[in-house]
Amino acid sequence: MSFIKLDRALLNWRYAHDPNYVALWIHILLKVNYEPTEYEDVKLDKGECITSVRNLAVATGLSDQKVRTILKHLNGEELTIKSTNRFTQIKVNKWAKYQCSDGESNKEINKRSTNDQQTINNRIRNKENKKLRNIYIDALPVYDTSINKNISSEEEQELLSLMGRKYES
Repeated sequence: MSFIKLDRALLNWRYAHDPNYVALWIHILLKVNYEPTEYEDVKLDKGECITSVRNLAVATGLSDQKVRTILKHLNGEELTIKSTNRFTQIKVNKWAKYQCSDGESNKEINKRSTNDQQTINNRIRNKENKKLRNIYIDALPVYDTSINKNISSEEEQELLSLMGRKYES
């Protein structure tokens, strides 16, 4: 998924007046998983991620202490935070409410986005391959087997196949 939803209720959020809270909140929404996954031995559901205070600080431009303070305030209603000596596991409470619409699930959105992206990528890749093939064919040396008898039939076959032509014995 290449996007997240931002609810207009964010404008009335209790921390909306502080840009540091908003920046960290949006970064966390972007960072958490949109599909279940696993990190080492920890199973992560949708809306969960493994990170650290330091990583969040670097990503948002905030100090470590400011990130800790914001996480402490968000822990409970907005987030559930579990810290270990190796990492911090963050869960966005009500993830489905924030990210799923009534008539469409994340899987449907992902499938449509993925299909569209694959179609675009295939078109680009086909154009690039065609250009590369033409450049490669133009760069191949020309062999006249009637003059140069030093080329074997296997080499001739290989060259002809590279140029997209059939070998005729």
